[in-house]
Amino acid sequence: MQRVSSAPNKIFVLFNCQNRMLIQALQRLLPDSEVTGMSTHLFSLRQERGEIDSKVAADAFVFLPNGPTILGHHPSSELLPDVDPIMLNPIIFRGFHPDAVAVRKEQNGTALLAGLHSQIVHRGYERGLSETEIAAEFNEHTYRELGYFEMFQAEQKRLLAGFVDQGLEMGAAYNSWMRSSIFMRTTNHPKPHVIFDLAMALCKREGWAFDPERARYWRPMAEDFLLNDTNWPIYPDLAEELGFEGSFFFRLSGQSDVLTLPEFIRHELAYFKESGVPA
Repeated sequence: MQRVSSAPNKIFVLFNCQNRMLIQALQRLLPDSEVTGMSTHLFSLRQERGEIDSKVAADAFVFLPNGPTILGHHPSSELLPDVDPIMLNPIIFRGFHPDAVAVRKEQNGTALLAGLHSQIVHRGYERGLSETEIAAEFNEHTYRELGYFEMFQAEQKRLLAGFVDQGLEMGAAYNSWMRSSIFMRTTNHPKPHVIFDLAMALCKREGWAFDPERARYWRPMAEDFLLNDTNWPIYPDLAEELGFEGSFFFRLSGQSDVLTLPEFIRHELAYFKESGVPA
């Protein structure tokens, strides 16, 4: 039998780029609680600047499972709330965007370029292909060669198994996501209703009572704090396989307009060259 109790008075969330949507969702679900937090990256930066110089006060602390790795050797770890962390995995799903990957600055190095990049473009860059030749690589043959069509099923299995491992009831929520639309903007940028469902599952797991009618009201109204960040398309051949409509319009962080495939390839190649990525 699931335990139910009142929510903590103060909840502090230290998460990845999804943190603002998670904080928003928890605050909507638990209006009598004070929910604050920030990303692990911002927390470290603010501590370095001296903007955080005392331990964060909180009755509950929601943290990434890899948070200790991120902050473990940094002084900011000493400033975290003095309570046992409530571990929660962020939503990571490559099923729609298998071409979006991290790229190393050096072939055998560990340093990564900022953001996500196209594996197809990077492979073409390493081979010395022209922009036109790389554009021609965006086809069903290449996707099958790179295992993109198999990626969705593997990612779906991994995501659902991860929910079970965390004790989160998310099966019905996942089915609703698939019935509605493509639920990710890129591999680590879910749409707000996805994070709202994650917040509800967290509350249920922790026994924090919330009003279901309030949840139904706020879920479709959740603000999308990642809308103006990177939005990666699901490529047409991959989209057709999954029953969705695809495109080749890329929107990168900080840009007001989209890039076409040729424009995106040109941007990627220039960035690789400027960053010193070996060809």
